[in-house]
Amino acid sequence: MTLLCGSYQGATRCTSGPQPGPQGGMAWFLGAYGEEKGTNLGIFNCRTVRGGSTTSLHGEGRADDFGTPRTGQSWSWDLAELLRIHSAELGIQCIIHRRKIWSSSYCQQGWRDYTGVADHYDHLHVEWTKVAAARSKADTIALWQRILGDPSPIRPDAHVIVPPSAPAGSTRQATVPATLRPGGNNDRGLVVLLQSVLAEVGLYGGPIDGVYSDNRNTEAGVRALQRTFGLTQDGVVGRQTWCRAVALARGNLKRGAFRGSAAVKVLQLIVGANADGVFGTGTEDALKAVQRGVGLTGSSIDGVYGKGTAARVAP
Repeated sequence: MTLLCGSYQGATRCTSGPQPGPQGGMAWFLGAYGEEKGTNLGIFNCRTVRGGSTTSLHGEGRADDFGTPRTGQSWSWDLAELLRIHSAELGIQCIIHRRKIWSSSYCQQGWRDYTGVADHYDHLHVEWTKVAAARSKADTIALWQRILGDPSPIRPDAHVIVPPSAPAGSTRQATVPATLRPGGNNDRGLVVLLQSVLAEVGLYGGPIDGVYSDNRNTEAGVRALQRTFGLTQDGVVGRQTWCRAVALARGNLKRGAFRGSAAVKVLQLIVGANADGVFGTGTEDALKAVQRGVGLTGSSIDGVYGKGTAARVAP
């Protein structure tokens, strides 16, 4: 949870269409807020800033307009604040909503009055850095899902997004679920997954309640898992612990195995597949893309997640 602070990356000319990062961000938004009547009000539009002469970031395909109802809801402000406080991780450099603006150029000044032509009452205008905008659609969806989950008020189940399948021969970076800490402000859905994985291998016998703080049984299970793999036994579930937990829980995970397994759901979050607990062709293709992304070649790109792949994903 870090603010992006630095100079604003403006647009210089119109490009040929929307960039993949904003496309991924829009896909996440529609999946998370569709039931709240969130809509796509546009990404690419070759034009100048309204009331000005400079090229709009829409002209470079680096801006999303997340459509929101004008009245009768408060979730759009909650979302705007989530994007602001996670702006560094997401690569968001500017947000405008309801006559307020936040920008990386004035990152510590919070929300300031916005005096532009459009009032932005019917949408969140979200602008991307160049690096974030160039990130693939699939990786962006997985990143936003990992950091934000589904914070919407109607269906906050954290697994509503279906990332696109990985094309044959493609590569993809692993996106490990958020770090969990004993006593920390943890995502309850992720703690439920953690407890379920630990239960699958007999390291946890307590309630699957999503509570990690003041829950010594969960922490003891994590430390036992870490001890098995020779990791630092600190109870902190970071990249290495998540990736090793999946391999330990079910051995070699492969297509058609362990329907509904919590370990499969965690693997799907890691490889950017739909986290439904069903290891199908989409999960297999996404895993192969991650195997290529970590440098595996030849017969090692087999769509099977075992200790060897885990060691490459989280060395």
